[in-house]
Amino acid sequence: ILVELKESSKGGYAYSKPLIQNLAEFDVRDLFVPNLQDEPAMQQALKNVELQLQIESETYTGLEDHVAAGMKGWASTRCVEDVVDQGLVSYQQFLIGMRLWPDKIHTICEVTTEYVIKALQLIETVMGKITKLTIADHCTTFMSVNQAQEFWVPFVQRVNEVFNGALRIYHNEGHILHLAHLISCAGFD
Repeated sequence: ILVELKESSKGGYAYSKPLIQNLAEFDVRDLFVPNLQDEPAMQQALKNVELQLQIESETYTGLEDHVAAGMKGWASTRCVEDVVDQGLVSYQQFLIGMRLWPDKIHTICEVTTEYVIKALQLIETVMGKITKLTIADHCTTFMSVNQAQEFWVPFVQRVNEVFNGALRIYHNEGHILHLAHLISCAGFD
């Protein structure tokens, strides 16, 4: 499933139309993770990782004893928020869907989680083992504790378990103090 997207001026992505126009009518069982190795967007992402590693290698040559080796081994992603970032549904549909169609949101989150894991595993084929993993999921900003336990923790936890040997970092600049106790439950260091 291909989604046309463009980078927005505020960071993240902006979509003219989400893939799923009406969550009430869409059969989420039609969603699947394609073979990412065959996807042009993933091939370009892997080339970008190679270029980044080359630039960092050149930048840090001779400084290995003084600074950490750049970003080597560090990957950054989203998990549940990729439902929105990859253009499946709008934030509004996602938030309303948690209440009206929880089973559909669970399915969408499961597919997205599988996508994130496969994409990170492909990135490891280029950069080597992921030693630091940052997951930036801002969707929790809009969730209650119960919603986060149901629609966020299990999915992010699964990604963190796959990359268990890495230092796992959670990023969110939203108001989430009411969820702070769930961050370690989700598998973050």
